[in-house]
Amino acid sequence: MNGQMVTAAELAGILRVATATIYRQANAGDIPGTRVGRVWRFDVDRVKTARGAVPTDWSQSRRSTSRKRVA
Repeated sequence: MNGQMVTAAELAGILRVATATIYRQANAGDIPGTRVGRVWRFDVDRVKTARGAVPTDWSQSRRSTSRKRVA
């Protein structure tokens, strides 16, 4: 981890999303982060790389890919 480490609130400001979105994605494993006690820390470069790998905001999360949607 050679990038800048930030809190969830700081990352939310950088990515222009709600803090709740950051916590939800971190808990689901959609973005890489490290939990130190009760506080999440994120490497900005790794998060941006991980978010860039997802084709659209409408794709399924990794957590829900095992459950297939029923039409």
